[in-house]
Amino acid sequence: MPGAIPFQTTCCETCETPVTVNVPGPAGAAGAAGAAGAAGKNAYTSISSVVLAGWTLPAMGASSVAEVQDSSWATIGQMLIVSNSSAVFAYVKLIAKPAATQMTLQNEETVGGAYAANAAPGTIFTPGATVSPSGLQGQIGVNGVDGHPDLTYVTCANEVGNLPNSNPLIGNPTPGLVCWDAARAAGTQVYTIANLDVGTVVGTLPLVNGGTGTAAASANIAFNALSPANQNGDLIVRAAGVNARLPVGTANQVLTSIGGAPVWSNVLSALSHMAILRDIKASGTAGSTIVTGDFRTVVLNNETDIGGILTLAGNAFTFSAVGNYFILAIVPGYVSDGANPAPAITTFVTRLRNTSSGTTLLSGSNVRSPLSASVNGTVITSFLLGRFNVSNILDTHEVQVHPVCPTGTITLGRAATVGAEEVYSQVFIIKDLAV
Repeated sequence: MPGAIPFQTTCCETCETPVTVNVPGPAGAAGAAGAAGAAGKNAYTSISSVVLAGWTLPAMGASSVAEVQDSSWATIGQMLIVSNSSAVFAYVKLIAKPAATQMTLQNEETVGGAYAANAAPGTIFTPGATVSPSGLQGQIGVNGVDGHPDLTYVTCANEVGNLPNSNPLIGNPTPGLVCWDAARAAGTQVYTIANLDVGTVVGTLPLVNGGTGTAAASANIAFNALSPANQNGDLIVRAAGVNARLPVGTANQVLTSIGGAPVWSNVLSALSHMAILRDIKASGTAGSTIVTGDFRTVVLNNETDIGGILTLAGNAFTFSAVGNYFILAIVPGYVSDGANPAPAITTFVTRLRNTSSGTTLLSGSNVRSPLSASVNGTVITSFLLGRFNVSNILDTHEVQVHPVCPTGTITLGRAATVGAEEVYSQVFIIKDLAV
């Protein structure tokens, strides 16, 4: 505490006059820490998803507004780089900041290629693409000086004196311009030659040394020396990584491809893989009578098979090979109702049936007789045309017809009775040879 200490300042003061002196007390405790400062701003941003597609790079020298997360950190006129990845980017200049989340960016690429690495105009920078400051582009470098004029031969520093002047490959070399190959074996004369004037080369360079093995001044003769073909009609093909000879095929063969390799194959003719099935009866004999109301088997009793593609037995047929086939079936019907005058309509439709699996493979045309006072003597024909598949050679197949005749009977054809055999239903089948 301050105390009064007697102190005489003048000769007129007495020793009892009080004097005040301030003495510092002990230091107090440390004060509390101040509040944390505001966070700094990132010196980059990214394309926002306000526009779902992102920002599209404009044409060279043009600008457009990009929606970004934050534009406050950037300065007008600043060079920036927009990047989707290390391989897709563009150098741009900040022209304006229309809003806190918008930047007007100008494509800095020019016709002269000022920023040749820029992505092409129209490139889309998707949301998340970064926008950050870019470095300044340096000045264009100075063009290099012209190279040294070419020499006829490579210059070497040693063994020049050992070169034979009579070597046909190099003619008469100038000392100091041709040297031995550094990797040569003792006693051999192999030369390393660069920038050779080919007009001075004479002699024959063997095949093993990269030549043609002939001195003939003809491109055809030189090619013949290298070609693997040696007979008329031979083809040069690529096999096992090298050029190879494919001999000409035999008469009427064609070139096909099997497993990526060219192969001569025999011509496949559809006419050699076909069958004709027919219903043939003696002259004057009508076609078989069939019961209406359900599908009935079409009678087929005659087979003409070229190529052995099927076997006919009991109106049904089986195939000798799996695969695809084409069929054309013509099934006639003749309606007879006697003297019945009542109007009636007869319908007639065919199908190809796999009787082993119980499935219908194809359906034919649905035809019907005209509505008249009588259908007596009406002839109707159903056609069956299409492509089908055989997956099991044991399966049996039939052509079937479904007639509906309310007042009469239907036969599978009316006899012409002209002295020749009567031909009714006919089925034409061809094997599909496509691979």
